[in-house]
Amino acid sequence: DFLVKPIDIDDLEGAINRVRKIKNSNQAQNSISSRIQIPVSGGIKFIEPNRISRIEGDGNYTTVYLLEGEKIIVTKNMKQMESLLSSKEFFRSHNSHMVNLDYIKEFSRIDGSSIIMSDGTDVPLSRRKKDEFIALIG
Repeated sequence: DFLVKPIDIDDLEGAINRVRKIKNSNQAQNSISSRIQIPVSGGIKFIEPNRISRIEGDGNYTTVYLLEGEKIIVTKNMKQMESLLSSKEFFRSHNSHMVNLDYIKEFSRIDGSSIIMSDGTDVPLSRRKKDEFIALIG
């Protein structure tokens, strides 16, 4: 939208309302599309990324661990899963591990480096990712 001088208050309010309407529409679309599609045997599961606590890779397969304790085996490799998930929420701590930053409980330097998740799982942290992780968590 644009306004011309002299600015008319009604035109300004109309422009602001149109921007708000567009913004609200985009937010509604983002909430619908915020779920990721995970191919499973027999179909596709739609999952909100904030339900995923961690991901573990094993060759061409990955295991997605959900907060509820459910495990989903996916026929995608870690690189493909990493491309689906936001780098703001998830951190690839190791060649075969990715963690949700919201569910990290502790960082441990005992026996190398590892990340302790809120469910008590010990996830390895590679040496080359250690500095990046420390900078990320502050």
